[in-house]
Amino acid sequence: MRYISPDELSEIEKESSVWVTMADGTQYELKEPKIEGGKLVGYAEPLGYKEIDSLEIESLAIKELDQTKTIALTIFGIAGAVVFISVLSDGGEGCST
Repeated sequence: MRYISPDELSEIEKESSVWVTMADGTQYELKEPKIEGGKLVGYAEPLGYKEIDSLEIESLAIKELDQTKTIALTIFGIAGAVVFISVLSDGGEGCST
């Protein structure tokens, strides 16, 4: 998670979801967030479409991918697929009935 300041509100439109903490402590996860006329708008489950005045926001957070973990998972996934395919292809050659 990376917290962003109110000055960085324009960054949230690049995100698929943001976590909002209100001044009263209420928290929402807004999907497909946008800024419209000084309000943060998006879809909050189970409430549906939600408009939040920027003055009511205590903090905003966006989830960022850990590039190291993403690369490692990709490499392990590819290696696993190669091993799986080689096991499947060797399995048919050993049978002689």
